[in-house]
Amino acid sequence: MAHYKPPALTPSIVKRPASDGKAELVYDGATPGLCIRKRKTNVYYYTYKFHASKRWLRIGGVEDVSLDEARKAATIARGRVLAGEDPAGDKQAAKDARHVGVIDKKASDKKTVDAMIDAFVELSLHMKKPRTIREYDRIIKHRIRPALGSIIAAQLSRDDVSRLHKSIGDSGHKPEANRTISYLSAICSWSIGGGWMAANPCLRLPRYREQGRETFLPVDQMAAVDAALDAQGAERKYETACLRFILATGARLSEARTLKWPAVDLQRGKATLTEHKSDGSIGKRTITFPPYITDVLIGLEQAKKSDVVFDPVVPGRKRCGADRNGYIPELRIERAWWRVRKAAGIKAGVRIHDLRHSFISLAISEDVNVAVVSEMAGHADISTTMRYVHLLQQQADGAAATVANAFRRRPAQ
Repeated sequence: MAHYKPPALTPSIVKRPASDGKAELVYDGATPGLCIRKRKTNVYYYTYKFHASKRWLRIGGVEDVSLDEARKAATIARGRVLAGEDPAGDKQAAKDARHVGVIDKKASDKKTVDAMIDAFVELSLHMKKPRTIREYDRIIKHRIRPALGSIIAAQLSRDDVSRLHKSIGDSGHKPEANRTISYLSAICSWSIGGGWMAANPCLRLPRYREQGRETFLPVDQMAAVDAALDAQGAERKYETACLRFILATGARLSEARTLKWPAVDLQRGKATLTEHKSDGSIGKRTITFPPYITDVLIGLEQAKKSDVVFDPVVPGRKRCGADRNGYIPELRIERAWWRVRKAAGIKAGVRIHDLRHSFISLAISEDVNVAVVSEMAGHADISTTMRYVHLLQQQADGAAATVANAFRRRPAQ
């Protein structure tokens, strides 16, 4: 029994719409596998079997492709099928690849520096200390986001970073410019592991040279500060005691301000800090204080109202309370220092932190072993302590030149 062979397609059959508006499939008797699927529009297809599955390779609409062109395309496709290929599958794969490319582009559009920062803040920033978090928030909000936030993170270039650095520096804030790049570099380094970018554009970027602000008070001025602290009234005893503790131990302001009674051993004259600036490098830090500081702390302990050594609450003064973390506000200690500095005759611009510098430099000048001084100061690296040795040597060189100039200017007798 002979198989039915459909008639060859003709231009009139090709253009004839589907009967009754229903979908219709019409094969070409002249070219095996070629057919027209008639719906709202008529479209040429080449049909074949691949691994027992029926495949449909779209050739094109009858308005765009002539009958002869459709037959040629079907013949070529048939040759590929006989060679073991899958033309429809290859076409779908190419279409999928283009689709994926569009999706990737849309996804990359969302991978801006703003989105990268959001991920860093959510997943990494919380592990840093509160003061560091606040500084990151400030730099990110006022410096990085406005300038770079809309740039695709993977396209962030060294030129973009350099322009930001220069713009901040040109506005007269060179230390701020350096700090901004340092924070951005930390964010970029973290983001490389998350696939946001391939390299850190901030690495080895030249920075502005900053002038150090270290001030070392000589022994007589440190004695004047001590005397001025003695003269302070009892109403400011906690601020005064905090400043005295810094002067006598070289502690950082943040370490003294947040000191709690459970960390203090009055009998041994020691305070053990589990959280401080370099705790990630050296772990716990022990501050040793002299006997007269022990007497000061004993007086505070007898009147203590909380576990904070330098109590933030002043009885009878409603506005003198604790900060949001429960400690004495830093501004209150700053104001107390302004009064003490003026009473001691110390020039303006000398900071509370300079009391720490003065303690360390005095210890070195008194021939205390540098390793011991580094331990006392809580430096994670002894090279930080050695910097004070170099600065003291520079001061000594300057002092020698000053003396020489003084007697050389003296008129001959």
